[in-house]
Amino acid sequence: MIDKEDGSARCDYRFDEDAWFFEGHFPQAPIVPGVLVLEMAAQTANTVLSARCERPVKAYLVSVQNAVFKAPVGAGDAIVAHARLMDGSQAQRKLAPGDFLRFKVSVRRDEQVCMRGEVTLCLAD
Repeated sequence: MIDKEDGSARCDYRFDEDAWFFEGHFPQAPIVPGVLVLEMAAQTANTVLSARCERPVKAYLVSVQNAVFKAPVGAGDAIVAHARLMDGSQAQRKLAPGDFLRFKVSVRRDEQVCMRGEVTLCLAD
């Protein structure tokens, strides 16, 4: 779900219990690697950017700030990622390749925050 007015997006995802990464992370108590949780948040930010450009765009994750992992995400968990453009003035100007945009991101399971932080994306095309 994308809200163009406030520059935010929400993406829902459920981690399949048979996902390949659970085999080694960790076999007796499988949890989603933090880098995948962070990637989901960054991709949610990219959906905000695509909506802002009114077309699918490619952006690179170039920076992560203040990332905190507050609770593990387990096999079969349904989570919700949120991303919001931090600088409202950026939402009004025309974007071009090479522009950097910062987003507040979070990932929740029900009401529990699993991860929160800020990501910076660089518009590639």
